[in-house]
Amino acid sequence: MEVLLSLDCECSVEPQPVQRSITWRRESLCLKADPNSNPWKSVEEDQILVLVEPRDFLLMVHSLKQGSSGDSSTDHFAPLDTSSVCDLSQLSQKTVSLAVIGLDECLSHMSFRSRERSLGHRDDSGILMDLDLEVTPVNVEEALVVLQLKNNTGVLFLDTWQELTKHVVTLTKAIAKRPFKQQSECTGFSFCSEGAWSSGIRVEKDGKGLWQVWRRQLQQLNRVSLPMATAVAAAHPSPQLLLQAYRSCSTDHQRQNLLAYLKVKDKIKEKNRRIGPDLSRRLHVFMTSTVADLVLDLGD
Repeated sequence: MEVLLSLDCECSVEPQPVQRSITWRRESLCLKADPNSNPWKSVEEDQILVLVEPRDFLLMVHSLKQGSSGDSSTDHFAPLDTSSVCDLSQLSQKTVSLAVIGLDECLSHMSFRSRERSLGHRDDSGILMDLDLEVTPVNVEEALVVLQLKNNTGVLFLDTWQELTKHVVTLTKAIAKRPFKQQSECTGFSFCSEGAWSSGIRVEKDGKGLWQVWRRQLQQLNRVSLPMATAVAAAHPSPQLLLQAYRSCSTDHQRQNLLAYLKVKDKIKEKNRRIGPDLSRRLHVFMTSTVADLVLDLGD
């Protein structure tokens, strides 16, 4: 709780319908609320984390083993008895996760007790608790599959309470950010076209992909098609190389017309044409001008 309080999260210990469980609430703004009432209301999130003792988890696994028909298919497993853990039928509207702390140590103790052939003892309720339930790692894996497929419940195995603290903190941060992520995913921008153009270009450490980025930057200029950008990028594979070519020119007229005679291959129209003096001039101004507010032409 101290770690959560350090994240500006409010924590409280309250009675829960499910014992040893952790739930989350969010203060949500109600736009249709009475003007005289508090517009903020507490809304419970759909996430719930249930802390499970290793002994109770193994009893649940053992009940599945006793009721199964021996077939590996989940259709032949008996309904999973989760009474030793919690009543999952009451949590059908929740996203349930079970946190089991110290299961490996418990299984090691079971193996040791089995080798020593020690006799079990009975607790006050009369349940045999010698931990010699003949539960194998395979039985545990089968129970995990049934929990996930039939109960939509995940299981997290932890060794210490410190690991549980880290998991709760991570889950709290994810729940807090979820509305903002959902809103950003639903936000559309009319100026972003669909398809490959809207996706990013991956640039490797060896520089692979930089040429594609340079070509796409050229396409952002007005009236620059893909074949035209490809022709410029093929002749000058990087902005630095284009600037070097401009510096090698002796006159301003040569610099403005440096790209004018580059051939553009148009596969759709099946004919070759040239960049032309207009685009050559605009590219020269774009690459060399130091005036941020300069308009390249009336069409840009």
